[in-house]
Amino acid sequence: MQQDTDQVWLRVFDGLAELAQLSWPSEGQVGQLNSLLGSVHMIQPFNWNAWEAPLPQLHEIWGLSAEDCVKHVTRLSRADRTHEGVLWGALQGGALTLFCMVARLRCAGGIPGSLSKYELYESSTWWHPR
Repeated sequence: MQQDTDQVWLRVFDGLAELAQLSWPSEGQVGQLNSLLGSVHMIQPFNWNAWEAPLPQLHEIWGLSAEDCVKHVTRLSRADRTHEGVLWGALQGGALTLFCMVARLRCAGGIPGSLSKYELYESSTWWHPR
């Protein structure tokens, strides 16, 4: 099982390195990037728009939990839908790869689990009855 997980991460890091060499992505390459990130659960549903944590500097990423890394990557991916280049900038600046590296380390080489349902809905304005 660990060997399979290692292979998945290897594909992700190889893909990130390959895509980072491009000057600007096509729509298909952005889709490929999102697929790579999704294959290791780095993009997950949660109320990212309401999450107020600031985007960390590169040196601050090392202190994050796997859950926070997932949330930052998810927010970058979702924000890229309306602000083209957000995800690409994070890849070329090194943050995206570093978020993945830290998440993998925090999970002892494994793949991050699902965010808890409490996390998914607690800060959401649409979930609470008014």
